Amino acid sequence: VVQAASPAVAALIAEADTARLRADVQALALKDPALGSVPGNLRSRFAVHPEILESTGYIQSQLAAALGPDAVALQSFSIGKQRVVSYASRRGNKAQAPIDTVTYNVIGTLEGSDPDAGYYIVCAHYDATGVRSASGWAWEKDPAPGADDNASGVALVLESARLLAGQRFPWSIRFIAWSGEELGLLGSQAYADIAAERDDKILGVLNFDMIGFNDLKQRLELVTNPGSRWLVDEMG
Repeated sequence: VVQAASPAVAALIAEADTARLRADVQALALKDPALGSVPGNLRSRFAVHPEILESTGYIQSQLAAALGPDAVALQSFSIGKQRVVSYASRRGNKAQAPIDTVTYNVIGTLEGSDPDAGYYIVCAHYDATGVRSASGWAWEKDPAPGADDNASGVALVLESARLLAGQRFPWSIRFIAWSGEELGLLGSQAYADIAAERDDKILGVLNFDMIGFNDLKQRLELVTNPGSRWLVDEMG
């Protein structure tokens, strides 16, 4: 059964700005959005490539603009050097071990009115890879713009933060951009480990991946575990 959106939700959806969504994807995928997708202008967001820090900063600035600078934090974690080498070699590419393996999750929080109510997570990974490139791919020198996988999901997270920033809920909402996803869900695992240690009250997680994919058909796939089926039912 398809449910009709409540008037409040419908009003928020109507405020979604396609120009902002497009601008976010372009800022994450291109070095200079004004130049478009031309050779030499594609960005790399591979988790250990130095260029990814520009995207980290962009996401941080956009969340800060929506939620306030004090509401945004970076969570650092390290990716093993050998993991990067193994990742490339398993796909037929030789790779040098990275010098710096520290990367960052970007976390923006919209505080709820009840400190004990827990929080929801709205999230997407922002690192990218290019290992499926037909001509081969080397992380040190080749781009990994990831416009669909997953700048599109990050754009939704940022726009959600903008739209919900003026709302007040009993629970909090954390808008999170993960790094290290392509190397084994490392960013979300680093966060989950700390959340478990703190015994965080996480009410639900909405993770968005490759929402810009278009195979000439409008399609939405909702994937869940049994315990979170209620969230899918709400979205249906």
